[in-house]
Order: sequence, then structure tokens, then C-alpha cells
Amino acid sequence: MKSRTDKDILNLLKTILRDDRYLDIPLANVIGANITLIYRQGLLTKKPRSKLRLVLIFIYLFLIKDIVGYVLSICNITNQQKHDELTNKIIIEALSNESRLRGLWLPLAEKLGKENCILIVPRNDMVNEYSNFNVISINNLKLNRWFYSRLYFAKNYLKWYKKVKIIKKEYIYLNANFQIEIILTLLTQISLIEKTDWFCQKYHPKSYVSIWDWYYFGSVFCTVFKRYNIPTYTFVHGAIGKNSVDEFIPLNAQYVFTWGNYSSNLFIDNGISKERVLQVGIQRIKQCVTISELKIVEIKKRFNINIEQKILLLAFTAVITESWKKDINRLFELLPDYFFICRPHPSTELLVLAQFIPADKNHIMILSPEQLTLEKCISVSDVVVVDSSTAGFDAIVQNKPVFVLDSNQNSGLQDVMIDAIENNAAIHCKTVTKLINYLKSFDDDVSNGIDNDFNKSQKEFINNYIHAFDTDALNNILNILTDAN
Repeated sequence: MKSRTDKDILNLLKTILRDDRYLDIPLANVIGANITLIYRQGLLTKKPRSKLRLVLIFIYLFLIKDIVGYVLSICNITNQQKHDELTNKIIIEALSNESRLRGLWLPLAEKLGKENCILIVPRNDMVNEYSNFNVISINNLKLNRWFYSRLYFAKNYLKWYKKVKIIKKEYIYLNANFQIEIILTLLTQISLIEKTDWFCQKYHPKSYVSIWDWYYFGSVFCTVFKRYNIPTYTFVHGAIGKNSVDEFIPLNAQYVFTWGNYSSNLFIDNGISKERVLQVGIQRIKQCVTISELKIVEIKKRFNINIEQKILLLAFTAVITESWKKDINRLFELLPDYFFICRPHPSTELLVLAQFIPADKNHIMILSPEQLTLEKCISVSDVVVVDSSTAGFDAIVQNKPVFVLDSNQNSGLQDVMIDAIENNAAIHCKTVTKLINYLKSFDDDVSNGIDNDFNKSQKEFINNYIHAFDTDALNNILNILTDAN
């Protein structure tokens, strides 16, 4: 297993902060993906942000942000209701509007209904967007001890600055401001601990469901709720493999909803007790999406694709390597008879792809999630090619031939495709030439029965990986939450 520097830094930081507590909450417990994400964004390694900008950010976080939230909550600008109407409900973390994550929390909220749950959202604009639910923005939660929290931070600032400096000795390439970036994260988490404590005392929630308890407010909510003996749950929000399981292991949640035997065993093998692992399935994926030939023809006509032309779906991860750019451009040139659908990761702007995908080719098209869903992109495609995207996993679910093009031999962050390859559910191509040879011989393979064996391997892999799909998985989750309350 390859070591990831961002997680190594996080683990070292947790060790450094192991004795620091606020409101009896260990600060080491509430630090998670907020560190790994700012590392990947380059805030700890690339050219540091200017001192002036950091000072302004510090002033905003230290003095302004929480006071504005407090004023908004008093003015009742959000659609928050009376205290007695929101007491004793299931709390659901609505982390993001991104389709993959919304597919986890929105069906659950809809099924429970307004009378049984509250949505906790990270941004004020989401409050109005989901006004048919009980919605509370974390920005509008109150701090009962605002002065105390600021005094605590000011008292410990220099101590943390010196402690964090130890990390620089281990990772000399960290930039000059990395200590301040980490301490700003601590300031955010301290405020959130205070707000979450107030929330628990005011609303006395039944339970809490976090999309990802490594994320900045999932980690805090799970920790504080546990202090009040309130059950906490977290999702496995993406397909995982042996090399990425440690990032999905529950940070603070008592229980984790897993997709099936495969992920359950990964957690148990990595030290999570069987009692904490709740095998429910995956509610955002249907077992097999079937689109009629008529519908496929309709989609092809809509996007000016030749009805007889074979379609190759290129699904991108959020991290697009230079080797991947080079490889797909070779595919464009060497496979002129194929029509290419380029599918960006939900977090990637279309313009990012447009910068390296040739615009003068009539057999290449970039399609956003808004233009065509991933399910339909897979359904209309004859073959799916990924570097490590979990779209490859979705394509296996839909029984499509899946190839992992990995000429750099670096399988990326979403390593479920490594596991799929090991189980013969996807084909690994270390070179563009090998991929093209597979594609050219694929029709012959089908006629010789090789494709049937391939489909069998895919089905065996998926049946082991996913316990239940769609509404069956949703009902499993609802039964657990209902029984617990």
C-alpha cells in the first residue's frame, strides 16, 4: 500500500494535538479531511497565500463570521422554526448538492419527511433551496461562549504554532504559512464544537447521520453528539478498495453504513468491530439501468452522434494527470471511428477539460452531468475507459466492458478499480496500444465466448460488493434509524 503524504501529515498532527481539548472534546478527533483537502489544494505546499490575505481571513473567522451567523439566527432570516417543532428529530447532514452525495441524503430526508428529520447544511443558500424540509445552516448556529472560545484560541495560538512547526522537520517542502493554515482550521473547528454543543442542548436530537464523518462538520457533530449519548452514523459515500479503506474508516461516528460484504470485511479487517459495521447496500445506484434501443437512438440524435457509431465513454477523476491527458489524446487520434463522450468529475469545471481536449474534432464531445446523467452516459456507451474513476465501478454494475488505462502505473485515489481488476471485473491496460488492441479484438472475443466469462466475473464482483440497491438499501437504513429511536 502506497503511503499518502496528506494522510501522514494528518496523523502526525493528530498525535501533536492529542492532549488539547475544548469543552472536553479532543481537538485531534475533529481534524480530518479539512487537512487532507487543503493539502491537495496546495495551500500547504505551493506558493503561500499573502500575509495580508491570511490576516483578513483570520479577522473574518475570529471576529466576523460567527457574529454575523448569530445575528442572522436572531433575525430568523432562515426558515428555522420554533424550538419545540424541531426537538427530538433525526439529523441528516446535507453535505453537498453534488449529485453523488445528494443521492445519499436526499432520498433519506424525503422518506423520513419533515416531521421526522432536520437537514444540517453547510451553506445558507441551501436553506432556501430545500425549504420544504426543516433546514438549518451551520453558519446560523449560536455560540453560547463566544468570548470564552476566542480567549481559549488566543491563549493557545502560540503553543499550537510551535507544536505544528514540528511537522516542518518531517516535511521540509511545506510552505512558509502552513502552520497558520492549520491553525485557521483549528479556529473553525473550535467554533463548530461550540455551535454543535448548543444545537444538542437546544434540540435534543434523536440521532445523527453524516455523509462523511471525516469532513469538517461531520467530524465535530459526531464527536459532540456522542458526548450526549446520541447515536451517530456515517455513510461509505464512494466505492472503496484495499488501498483507500483507511480514509473511509469512521473517524468519530459510532456506526458505518456499508455497501456489502466487500466493504464490510475491509473495515473489520482494519480494526472496526462487527457491531459498528451495518451492511445496508447503496441507495444511489440501481442494480442495472436498461435503456431501450429507441431511447439510445434518441440520445444519439440529440447530440448528433452517428447511430451506427460505437461510443467510448471517458470518465475523469477530480485529479487529471498529465499522462492521462496525453493518453486520451492518443486515443482520439488512433480511434477516429469511435465517438468519444468525455465525462468530467462532478467537481471539475467543463472549461478544465476543454483546455486539453481538441475542439476541432467532430467525434469528441464533453457532456456535463446536467446534460446527461452518468447512468445514461454508461447506457449509451459500448465501452467505458477510466484511469481510476469510480464511474468505472458504476459501469461494471451496468455490465459494460470497463478498461482502466494506467500508463503511468499510478492507480490514483479511487482504488476500487484495482480491486475490480484483481477480480477480473475490469481490464487493466498499461499502454494505449494495449487498450486499442483489446478494443479491436473485442468483437472476436464475444464470438468466442470470452465476453461471457468477463460478464460472469463482473456479476460475481458486484454481487459480493453490493448487498442491496436503490430503495431496498434505503429501507434498510430507515429500519436501522427507526429501531434505534
